[in-house]
Amino acid sequence: MLLRLLLAVSVVLVYLMLDMPTKRVAAKSVRERTSNWTNALDETMLRILKQEYMLGNYVAGQFTNDAWTQIVSAFNLQTGLTYTKAHIKNRLKVLKKSFSLYHTLATKSGWGWDPDRNMLIIGDLSDWEDMIEANPQYAKCKDRPFPAFAILELLCANTTIAKHQDKTVLDTNDRDNSSNTSHDVSSSSNPRKRKRTVPKAIPEPVQTGRRRPKIAKERLRYENAAGLRVYSIEDCIDKLETLPNISSEAFLSACEAFKDEHDRSIFMRLNGPLLNMWIDRQVAKHSISAVQAVLPAQQQST
Repeated sequence: MLLRLLLAVSVVLVYLMLDMPTKRVAAKSVRERTSNWTNALDETMLRILKQEYMLGNYVAGQFTNDAWTQIVSAFNLQTGLTYTKAHIKNRLKVLKKSFSLYHTLATKSGWGWDPDRNMLIIGDLSDWEDMIEANPQYAKCKDRPFPAFAILELLCANTTIAKHQDKTVLDTNDRDNSSNTSHDVSSSSNPRKRKRTVPKAIPEPVQTGRRRPKIAKERLRYENAAGLRVYSIEDCIDKLETLPNISSEAFLSACEAFKDEHDRSIFMRLNGPLLNMWIDRQVAKHSISAVQAVLPAQQQST
C-alpha cells in the first residue's frame, strides 16, 4: 500500500515538472507577442487614430469612450490581433514620449522637421554633444525617422503650444533680469546717478491676464500653420451644395451641425468616404434628437 502511494506521488511530481516549463514558455510568448509593435502595426494604429480625430472624437485632449471602442475594433479587424484598449493606450504613451524628444529638437532655433522623410532637419551639428549631454535620449533622434510625428502633433497641439509659451516667457524673464542687473551695476559705478529700482514681480494672475492676447495670437498662429483655420457657415454650405446625390434630410442635418465651429472645421477638411460617414453620423444624431424631443410632448398630451 505504501509503495503504491509513493509511486502515485512520484508520477504527480514528474507531471508537474514537465508541465511547468511549458506554461512558462506559453506565458512568455504571449507577453512577447502582445508587446511586439512593428512599424506596420504603428502605421495601422496611427491611421485609425487620425480617422477618429478627423471625425471629431478627440475631445479635451483625449479620445471619447465610443472612439476607443471603434479604435480597438478596427485595429484588431485590420491586423488579425486581439489587442485591448490598454495595449493601444500604452503604445500611444510610448510614442508620445518619443514625440516630445523629436518636437523639442525640431522647434530648436535653426532646426526643423522634414515631413517627406519624417526626420529632423539638423541645424548646427556642434550642438549635438551639448544636447545629448543634457538628455542622452536625444541620440536616437539623429538618424532615425519618426512617422508618427504628424498625427501626434495634432493630438499634442495644446501641450506643445503651452510648452512653447512657457519657454517664451522664461526667455523673456531671463532677458529682463539680465537687463535690470546691468542697469544696477552701471548705476552703482556712478554715485551721482540715481540708482534704478527693479520693479517687483507682477503677481501671476496679472501676468497671465497681460499675456492672454499674446497667447491667443500664438494659438491662432499655430492652428493656421497646422491648417486648422476657422470656417464660416457659408463656407460649409457652399461645399455642401457641391456634393452629389445628397438627400434633403442629410443636407438639413449637416446644416444643423454647422452651428458648431468644431464641426465646421471637420466638415471642410474631410472628403470622400470619410465625409459621407460624417454626414451619416449627423443624420443619426439629428434623428435621435428629434425622437427625444417628441417623446416628452407625447407623454404630456396623454
